[in-house]
Amino acid sequence: MKNTKLLKYFEDKFGNVDSLFDTHTHLMGLSEDELEYAVKRAQNNGVNFIVDVAVDLVTSRNTLQKHKKYPEIIFPTVGIDPEVVVLGSDLYDESIDEKKVDQLLNELDSLVEENKDNVLMIGECGLDYYWIEKHDLSTEEKEKSKYLQKKLFVGQLQISSTYKLPLTMHHRDSLDKCLELINMSGLDLFGIFHSFTGNLSEAKIAIENGFAIGINGIVTYKSALELRACVQGVAGEINSPLDLYKNCVFLETDAPFLQPRGSKTKINEPANIKLIYDYLDNGQTE
Repeated sequence: MKNTKLLKYFEDKFGNVDSLFDTHTHLMGLSEDELEYAVKRAQNNGVNFIVDVAVDLVTSRNTLQKHKKYPEIIFPTVGIDPEVVVLGSDLYDESIDEKKVDQLLNELDSLVEENKDNVLMIGECGLDYYWIEKHDLSTEEKEKSKYLQKKLFVGQLQISSTYKLPLTMHHRDSLDKCLELINMSGLDLFGIFHSFTGNLSEAKIAIENGFAIGINGIVTYKSALELRACVQGVAGEINSPLDLYKNCVFLETDAPFLQPRGSKTKINEPANIKLIYDYLDNGQTE
């Protein structure tokens, strides 16, 4: 039997979970007018709830502000992305060292404590071992990044446990290490491995460990045959969004990134959840 803790959590927060919602998007780059239009287009496409995901303390505060403006539609996460300590990433902050990580985690904990009735999830947090290879870093730079990433992630696992909040996790080329750190923590944790692109075996491992997988526009790409087979293998026949959710598969856009095939919007946005769902619902395999 699959772990439905996250589904029950969303049901408690959203009310109705037999509908479309975006479990991972980034709204921080939108102007007030653009945000209003994006929310309206999402609603017009039957996307009722939007999880606005933070990547650092600044965006964590911003997600909380947007929730205040759209309290029944936009739900905030707070967290620190591992890429803040990956040299070469757009998020990289050269000022972050071991001492600064402790400071950031203390500030994040205080932010959750002050807003615990409003924060939906902790994240985006996790590990990224892809970019430290892609950016051709030295061995010393790689090890430093891995150490700081681990420290940030473990600290956010503790915050997640303390406040009984689910995680939205970045795990590029690092799913096994993320699960290792989670299991080593001994904490009662739940949440989503966002932007999952693994195979059926990896999906089953994540789910057996009590987590869900987040599927976005990548699943519509012609090259994503294995990912589509993975979703089918996990969820089986899909007749409603709930058929995905009850099998620990949740939909996300990761907007403004990862535009799904067939999108007519200028950049990716929460409204495109319907495109992703329709693609899966129709059982497309090409």
